[in-house]
This record gives sequence, structure tokens and C-alpha cells, in this order.
Amino acid sequence: MGAFNLPQTVNSLKGKRINWPMAVNDSYILTVGNARPRDGAVQSAPKEMIPRLGELELEGNAAHILLGQCVEHYRGNVFYTAHTMFVRSKRAI
Repeated sequence: MGAFNLPQTVNSLKGKRINWPMAVNDSYILTVGNARPRDGAVQSAPKEMIPRLGELELEGNAAHILLGQCVEHYRGNVFYTAHTMFVRSKRAI
């Protein structure tokens, strides 16, 4: 298993608060949560996705319904009982 060299751009958005890292490209929005035990990470990654979906004009129940039915969950690393979860959603939905 090898590493990838990927070009990336990092922007700092003044006045915007996020609790966990996020990534956005032309196809996806991705949020990250890290906690222990694992259920904390499973909760924090989707929780951070709700405001990001609100930026796409999905608010309230619509964002929660989309989150419950259309997002993809991925488990990242596990380090000393801390778990990382990634949640991503297609922007085209």
C-alpha cells in the first residue's frame, strides 16, 4: 500500500466556525469526526454535516432526511482507542 501525491488548496474562511475538519470539491462535501468511544465519532461527523448542507439551502428536516438516507460513512483510522469517521455527501443530490 503506497501513498498518493495529490494537489490541494487550503483556504481560511474568516468568520466561519467549524468544529471538525471538512473538505469540499466539485462532487462531494466531506466532514470528519474523531472521538472515543467510536459512537462519539459516529455522532460528530454527521452532526458537522448538517450546517454544511444548510449552506446548500437544505435546512431543518430536509438536511436530516438527506443525512439519514444519502450520505456515505467511512471509518478512518483507529489510534489508541480514538476513532475517526468520515461522512460524505454528493453535492448533486
